[in-house]
Amino acid sequence: MEIVSTLYRDYSDLIDYNFKINTENTNIYLLIGMASIKIDGVLVPTNYNYTGSELQRLFDIYSHLGDLNPQNGIDQKYVKFVKLIDESLNINRDDPNELKSVLYNLINDFTSEIRKSFKDIMTSLIDFKFIYKYSGITIEIVITFDMLKQFLFNKGISRFLIFDYCIKKIIETGDIFTSSNDIYKSIAVMIVVLQIFSDGNHRTGYYYLKSKMYITQDDGLEMIKNFRKIFIDHNYTSYKKKGQMNFLLIL
Repeated sequence: MEIVSTLYRDYSDLIDYNFKINTENTNIYLLIGMASIKIDGVLVPTNYNYTGSELQRLFDIYSHLGDLNPQNGIDQKYVKFVKLIDESLNINRDDPNELKSVLYNLINDFTSEIRKSFKDIMTSLIDFKFIYKYSGITIEIVITFDMLKQFLFNKGISRFLIFDYCIKKIIETGDIFTSSNDIYKSIAVMIVVLQIFSDGNHRTGYYYLKSKMYITQDDGLEMIKNFRKIFIDHNYTSYKKKGQMNFLLIL
């Protein structure tokens, strides 16, 4: 079985939550930026490298859509997608609200549908296909399992493997902890320190912790902050058991 599917089987609650929070904001454009997109069945290029002046022009054209920063990578993905939609769907430029409405409906529908299909994609490794129609034009957005894996774990899946190994060792040697709460705190800290997800690790760690015990968000963040003061970071790009045991001893 593909390693990510195995991890999903064991940690679906954490992965589901992280995917949910990262599709509630503009991070969704990082995922769409990876997608294969067809307009009326014709594949359109999505990897054009804009020059600095071309990119700035896009920001100028679509400045009415919000407070956009040309230096922000997510905003760059956003304006590139907006340009594709604007030009492919022949949006009426005389009505500035029409483009906003189309984008809002398309992204909301896309997000809703991929969330419904998330479990199937993660367990069956299937592609996700989303169809949106506007004024007789059909847009198809395809997200493969590999794209989704990159969206979730772009810092490297080895971090999650270390996390998995340490949890199993904690279970095996649980008697070194004075209480169950100490175990929960250690696991929450590992989520943050190892940065097992592309984004939202603090929120995911706190979500895990509050599902296991009573703790305020401020106390949770303070606990992680104090841990990081004594933690010596290292390279997580490879999965070596000796290194993982050293990490566990720090906990």
